[in-house]
Amino acid sequence: MGLVELDSLELASLLAIAGECEDLGGKAVNDARSALASEGVFIWEDPACAGSLPPSRKNESDLKPLAATITAECWPNPANDRLFFNFMPVNASGRVEVMDARGILVASQSFHDQESTLEINVGALSQGIYLARASLADGSLFTWKIIIQR
Repeated sequence: MGLVELDSLELASLLAIAGECEDLGGKAVNDARSALASEGVFIWEDPACAGSLPPSRKNESDLKPLAATITAECWPNPANDRLFFNFMPVNASGRVEVMDARGILVASQSFHDQESTLEINVGALSQGIYLARASLADGSLFTWKIIIQR
């Protein structure tokens, strides 16, 4: 069964399962990621998950301790015309991308030394389910499932 045959609730469930840590979700996570990948939607594991490493790091010894823990927020959800992102501590640099359920990039914005809330206009996007991903310069990665609803 292709993803085009799934309703929005089924697709949201599949995306939510695929976004979990592989160590915690096991076979269900792998099966969900495989189903999405067969349709061209790729979900990568969050490096914050226990036991996982970003693809750019070869082993545990490549990890360097961080001076501070970085946190990120995205709101509102569901959104209407704008998404807001906040990173703590301030002065973060990186890129935020918004992708549709097929994994196609529909909005993006780079930022450098962000001292206030980052705003992305999503008013031109159709209603539906999207993924927002923030990649920070220090290697941190944050992902959110976003619903655009009017």
